[in-house]
Amino acid sequence: MEFHQLRYFLALARERNFTRAAERCAVSQPSLSQQVRKLEEELGEPLFRRARRATVLTPAGERLLPRARRILEEAEGIAEEMGPGAEGVRGSVRLGAIPTVAPYLLPELLRAALGPHPGLEVRLAEETTATLVERLREGELDFAVVSAPFAGEEEMECVTLCADELLVTLPAQHPLDTRSRISLRSLSGYPVVLMKEAHCLSGQSRALCESSSVRPRVSIESSQLDTVVSLVAAGLGFSFVPEMARPFFRDRGILLRPVAPKPVHRRIVLIRVAGDPFSSAESAFREAVLAAFAKRRFCAEGA
Repeated sequence: MEFHQLRYFLALARERNFTRAAERCAVSQPSLSQQVRKLEEELGEPLFRRARRATVLTPAGERLLPRARRILEEAEGIAEEMGPGAEGVRGSVRLGAIPTVAPYLLPELLRAALGPHPGLEVRLAEETTATLVERLREGELDFAVVSAPFAGEEEMECVTLCADELLVTLPAQHPLDTRSRISLRSLSGYPVVLMKEAHCLSGQSRALCESSSVRPRVSIESSQLDTVVSLVAAGLGFSFVPEMARPFFRDRGILLRPVAPKPVHRRIVLIRVAGDPFSSAESAFREAVLAAFAKRRFCAEGA
Protein backbone atom coordinates (compact mmCIF):
# COMPACT_ATOMS: atom_id res chain seq x y z
CA MET A 1 0.00 0.00 0.00
CA GLU A 2 1.41 3.36 -1.08
CA PHE A 3 0.57 6.87 0.11
CA HIS A 4 -0.24 7.99 -3.44
CA GLN A 5 -2.75 5.14 -3.76
CA LEU A 6 -4.54 6.41 -0.66
CA ARG A 7 -4.50 9.94 -2.08
CA TYR A 8 -6.08 8.70 -5.32
CA PHE A 9 -8.63 6.75 -3.29
CA LEU A 10 -9.60 9.86 -1.29
CA ALA A 11 -9.81 12.01 -4.41
CA LEU A 12 -12.10 9.52 -6.12
CA ALA A 13 -14.25 9.18 -3.01
CA ARG A 14 -14.65 12.96 -2.97
CA GLU A 15 -15.14 13.62 -6.68
CA ARG A 16 -17.11 10.40 -7.40
CA ASN A 17 -15.76 10.61 -10.95
CA PHE A 18 -12.52 9.14 -12.36
CA THR A 19 -11.83 12.05 -14.71
CA ARG A 20 -12.27 14.75 -12.08
CA ALA A 21 -10.30 12.75 -9.50
CA ALA A 22 -7.41 12.36 -11.96
CA GLU A 23 -7.44 16.09 -12.66
CA ARG A 24 -7.43 16.81 -8.94
CA CYS A 25 -4.37 14.60 -8.47
CA ALA A 26 -2.67 15.91 -11.62
CA VAL A 27 -2.31 12.44 -13.14
CA SER A 28 -3.84 10.71 -16.14
CA GLN A 29 -7.12 8.86 -15.71
CA PRO A 30 -5.60 5.47 -16.67
CA SER A 31 -2.86 5.94 -14.05
CA LEU A 32 -5.36 6.76 -11.32
CA SER A 33 -7.60 3.83 -12.33
CA GLN A 34 -4.62 1.45 -12.31
CA GLN A 35 -3.45 2.50 -8.83
CA VAL A 36 -6.97 2.25 -7.36
CA ARG A 37 -7.27 -1.22 -8.87
CA LYS A 38 -3.91 -2.24 -7.32
CA LEU A 39 -5.12 -1.01 -3.94
CA GLU A 40 -8.31 -3.07 -4.29
CA GLU A 41 -6.29 -6.15 -5.23
CA GLU A 42 -4.01 -5.72 -2.22
CA LEU A 43 -6.96 -5.33 0.15
CA GLY A 44 -8.94 -8.13 -1.53
CA GLU A 45 -12.11 -6.03 -1.67
CA PRO A 46 -13.67 -3.72 -4.26
CA LEU A 47 -13.67 -0.14 -2.95
CA PHE A 48 -15.94 1.48 -5.57
CA ARG A 49 -18.89 0.54 -7.74
CA ARG A 50 -20.15 2.39 -10.75
CA ALA A 51 -23.69 3.77 -10.34
CA ARG A 52 -25.72 5.36 -13.12
CA ARG A 53 -24.42 8.90 -12.57
CA ALA A 54 -21.39 8.49 -10.26
CA THR A 55 -18.77 6.22 -8.78
CA VAL A 56 -19.67 5.41 -5.19
CA LEU A 57 -17.98 3.68 -2.28
CA THR A 58 -18.65 0.06 -1.46
CA PRO A 59 -19.01 -0.99 2.22
CA ALA A 60 -15.27 -1.82 2.20
CA GLY A 61 -14.55 1.62 0.78
CA GLU A 62 -16.66 3.22 3.50
CA ARG A 63 -14.60 1.42 6.16
CA LEU A 64 -11.30 2.47 4.56
CA LEU A 65 -12.25 6.14 4.13
CA PRO A 66 -11.70 7.45 7.72
CA ARG A 67 -8.55 5.38 8.18
CA ALA A 68 -7.04 6.62 4.90
CA ARG A 69 -7.69 10.20 6.00
CA ARG A 70 -5.97 9.63 9.34
CA ILE A 71 -2.96 7.94 7.72
CA LEU A 72 -2.37 10.80 5.28
CA GLU A 73 -2.94 13.48 7.93
CA GLU A 74 -0.36 11.79 10.17
CA ALA A 75 2.13 11.50 7.29
CA GLU A 76 1.70 15.16 6.41
CA GLY A 77 2.18 16.10 10.07
CA ILE A 78 5.46 14.18 10.21
CA ALA A 79 6.71 15.88 7.04
CA GLU A 80 5.77 19.30 8.41
CA GLU A 81 7.44 18.67 11.77
CA MET A 82 10.66 17.12 10.47
CA GLY A 83 11.20 19.31 7.42
CA PRO A 84 11.30 23.04 6.68
CA GLY A 85 7.95 24.69 7.35
CA ALA A 86 6.45 28.06 7.96
CA GLU A 87 8.45 28.39 11.17
CA GLY A 88 11.72 27.17 9.69
CA VAL A 89 13.58 23.99 10.50
CA ARG A 90 12.70 21.96 13.57
CA GLY A 91 15.09 19.85 15.59
CA SER A 92 17.84 20.22 18.17
CA VAL A 93 21.46 21.35 18.05
CA ARG A 94 24.01 20.68 20.81
CA LEU A 95 26.36 23.64 21.11
CA GLY A 96 29.37 24.06 23.36
CA ALA A 97 31.33 27.21 24.17
CA ILE A 98 34.31 28.19 26.31
CA PRO A 99 33.56 30.25 29.45
CA THR A 100 35.23 33.40 28.08
CA VAL A 101 32.82 33.35 25.12
CA ALA A 102 29.57 31.80 26.35
CA PRO A 103 28.11 34.60 28.54
CA TYR A 104 29.24 37.45 26.29
CA LEU A 105 28.60 36.17 22.77
CA LEU A 106 25.98 33.43 22.86
CA PRO A 107 22.86 35.34 23.99
CA GLU A 108 23.03 37.82 21.11
CA LEU A 109 24.22 35.17 18.70
CA LEU A 110 21.40 32.76 19.52
CA ARG A 111 18.79 35.50 19.14
CA ALA A 112 20.07 36.16 15.65
CA ALA A 113 20.49 32.51 14.71
CA LEU A 114 17.13 31.30 16.08
CA GLY A 115 15.11 34.21 14.74
CA PRO A 116 14.47 32.50 11.36
CA HIS A 117 13.94 29.12 13.04
CA PRO A 118 11.72 29.34 16.15
CA GLY A 119 11.20 25.58 15.97
CA LEU A 120 14.92 24.95 16.54
CA GLU A 121 16.10 23.90 20.01
CA VAL A 122 19.69 24.57 21.14
CA ARG A 123 21.23 22.73 24.08
CA LEU A 124 24.24 24.54 25.53
CA ALA A 125 27.35 23.27 27.31
CA GLU A 126 30.03 25.53 28.82
CA GLU A 127 33.39 23.78 29.14
CA THR A 128 37.11 24.25 28.55
CA THR A 129 38.40 23.82 25.00
CA ALA A 130 39.91 20.39 25.68
CA THR A 131 36.61 19.09 27.09
CA LEU A 132 34.60 20.52 24.20
CA VAL A 133 36.90 18.91 21.62
CA GLU A 134 36.59 15.55 23.38
CA ARG A 135 32.80 15.81 23.54
CA LEU A 136 32.72 16.61 19.81
CA ARG A 137 34.82 13.50 19.12
CA GLU A 138 32.46 11.39 21.24
CA GLY A 139 29.38 12.69 19.41
CA GLU A 140 28.01 14.44 22.49
CA LEU A 141 28.09 17.87 20.80
CA ASP A 142 27.37 19.07 17.27
CA PHE A 143 29.26 22.39 17.36
CA ALA A 144 31.50 24.37 19.68
CA VAL A 145 32.69 27.97 19.81
CA VAL A 146 36.31 28.18 20.90
CA SER A 147 39.45 30.26 20.47
CA ALA A 148 42.03 29.03 17.94
CA PRO A 149 44.58 27.58 17.74
CA PHE A 150 43.84 24.59 19.96
CA ALA A 151 44.91 20.96 20.36
CA GLY A 152 43.00 18.67 18.01
CA GLU A 153 42.29 21.41 15.48
CA GLU A 154 43.38 19.17 12.58
CA GLU A 155 40.37 16.88 13.25
CA MET A 156 37.88 19.72 13.10
CA GLU A 157 36.16 21.78 10.47
CA CYS A 158 36.83 25.34 11.66
CA VAL A 159 35.05 28.46 10.48
CA THR A 160 36.39 31.78 11.73
CA LEU A 161 33.60 33.90 13.21
CA CYS A 162 35.55 36.97 14.28
CA ALA A 163 38.73 38.36 15.80
CA ASP A 164 38.28 39.40 19.43
CA GLU A 165 40.74 41.92 20.83
CA LEU A 166 42.41 41.19 24.17
CA LEU A 167 42.48 44.24 26.45
CA VAL A 168 44.74 44.95 29.41
CA THR A 169 42.64 45.25 32.56
CA LEU A 170 43.84 47.45 35.41
CA PRO A 171 42.28 48.69 38.65
CA ALA A 172 40.80 52.18 38.27
CA GLN A 173 43.45 53.74 40.50
CA HIS A 174 46.65 52.53 38.85
CA PRO A 175 49.92 54.36 38.08
CA LEU A 176 49.32 53.67 34.36
CA ASP A 177 45.70 54.85 34.30
CA THR A 178 46.44 57.91 32.14
CA ARG A 179 47.74 55.88 29.21
CA SER A 180 45.42 55.18 26.27
CA ARG A 181 47.43 52.05 25.39
CA ILE A 182 49.45 49.83 27.70
CA SER A 183 52.84 48.39 26.82
CA LEU A 184 53.31 45.01 28.42
CA ARG A 185 56.87 45.94 29.34
CA SER A 186 55.45 48.67 31.55
CA LEU A 187 53.64 45.96 33.55
CA SER A 188 56.78 43.98 34.32
CA GLY A 189 56.89 43.21 38.01
CA TYR A 190 53.22 43.87 38.68
CA PRO A 191 51.11 40.99 40.07
CA VAL A 192 48.72 39.41 37.58
CA VAL A 193 45.37 37.69 38.03
CA LEU A 194 44.75 34.90 35.53
CA MET A 195 42.24 32.17 34.92
CA LYS A 196 43.35 28.61 35.62
CA GLU A 197 45.69 27.05 33.09
CA ALA A 198 42.95 24.79 31.68
CA HIS A 199 41.30 27.88 30.18
CA CYS A 200 42.64 29.09 26.86
CA LEU A 201 42.56 32.76 27.95
CA SER A 202 45.12 31.95 30.62
CA GLY A 203 47.47 30.40 28.08
CA GLN A 204 46.95 33.29 25.68
CA SER A 205 47.66 35.79 28.44
CA ARG A 206 50.85 34.01 29.49
CA ALA A 207 52.02 33.72 25.88
CA LEU A 208 51.30 37.42 25.35
CA CYS A 209 53.51 38.34 28.29
CA GLU A 210 56.27 35.97 27.21
CA SER A 211 56.28 37.39 23.69
CA SER A 212 57.23 40.74 25.22
CA SER A 213 59.84 39.14 27.50
CA VAL A 214 57.70 40.08 30.49
CA ARG A 215 57.62 37.79 33.52
CA PRO A 216 54.77 39.11 35.64
CA ARG A 217 54.41 37.69 39.13
CA VAL A 218 51.27 35.54 39.08
CA SER A 219 49.41 36.22 42.30
CA ILE A 220 46.00 34.55 41.90
CA GLU A 221 44.34 32.06 39.55
CA SER A 222 40.58 31.78 39.13
CA SER A 223 38.20 29.64 37.05
CA GLN A 224 35.77 32.52 36.35
CA LEU A 225 36.45 35.67 34.37
CA ASP A 226 33.99 37.59 36.54
CA THR A 227 36.06 36.68 39.61
CA VAL A 228 39.23 37.78 37.82
CA VAL A 229 37.69 41.19 37.12
CA SER A 230 36.56 41.56 40.74
CA LEU A 231 40.07 40.81 41.96
CA VAL A 232 41.56 43.33 39.52
CA ALA A 233 39.06 45.95 40.71
CA ALA A 234 40.20 45.26 44.28
CA GLY A 235 43.74 46.22 43.27
CA LEU A 236 45.21 42.72 43.46
CA GLY A 237 46.79 42.77 40.01
CA PHE A 238 46.22 43.29 36.29
CA SER A 239 44.77 40.85 33.77
CA PHE A 240 43.42 40.52 30.23
CA VAL A 241 39.75 40.68 29.21
CA PRO A 242 38.29 39.97 25.75
CA GLU A 243 36.71 42.91 23.94
CA MET A 244 33.37 41.06 23.67
CA ALA A 245 33.12 41.17 27.48
CA ARG A 246 33.64 44.95 27.75
CA PRO A 247 29.92 45.88 28.00
CA PHE A 248 29.50 43.44 30.89
CA PHE A 249 32.24 45.01 33.02
CA ARG A 250 31.32 48.67 32.87
CA ASP A 251 31.15 50.41 36.24
CA ARG A 252 33.22 47.67 37.85
CA GLY A 253 36.11 49.87 38.95
CA ILE A 254 38.50 48.73 36.23
CA LEU A 255 40.23 50.23 33.20
CA LEU A 256 40.32 48.45 29.85
CA ARG A 257 43.14 49.46 27.49
CA PRO A 258 44.44 48.12 24.15
CA VAL A 259 47.89 46.56 24.12
CA ALA A 260 50.73 48.74 22.77
CA PRO A 261 52.31 49.05 20.27
CA LYS A 262 49.61 47.17 18.29
CA PRO A 263 46.35 45.43 19.21
CA VAL A 264 46.32 41.72 20.02
CA HIS A 265 43.43 39.48 18.98
CA ARG A 266 42.25 35.96 19.58
CA ARG A 267 40.47 34.11 16.75
CA ILE A 268 36.95 32.89 17.60
CA VAL A 269 35.92 29.85 15.58
CA LEU A 270 32.89 27.60 15.18
CA ILE A 271 34.06 23.99 15.05
CA ARG A 272 32.63 20.55 14.37
CA VAL A 273 34.14 17.14 13.57
CA ALA A 274 35.35 17.23 9.97
CA GLY A 275 33.36 15.00 7.62
CA ASP A 276 30.33 14.50 9.86
CA PRO A 277 27.05 14.77 7.92
CA PHE A 278 24.72 17.67 8.68
CA SER A 279 21.17 17.21 9.90
CA SER A 280 18.69 19.77 8.59
CA ALA A 281 18.73 21.46 12.01
CA GLU A 282 22.54 21.62 12.12
CA SER A 283 22.76 22.96 8.58
CA ALA A 284 20.17 25.67 9.26
CA PHE A 285 21.88 26.66 12.53
CA ARG A 286 25.31 26.90 10.92
CA GLU A 287 24.00 29.03 8.03
CA ALA A 288 22.18 31.35 10.42
CA VAL A 289 25.29 31.77 12.61
CA LEU A 290 27.50 32.59 9.64
CA ALA A 291 24.91 35.02 8.26
CA ALA A 292 24.77 36.79 11.63
CA PHE A 293 28.56 37.14 11.79
CA ALA A 294 28.70 38.33 8.19
CA LYS A 295 26.92 41.47 9.43
CA ARG A 296 29.84 42.13 11.83
CA ARG A 297 27.49 42.57 14.78
CA PHE A 298 29.38 40.73 17.48
CA CYS A 299 33.09 41.49 17.57
CA ALA A 300 35.89 42.84 15.45
CA GLU A 301 36.33 41.84 11.82
CA GLY A 302 38.28 38.64 11.47
CA ALA A 303 41.87 38.92 10.33
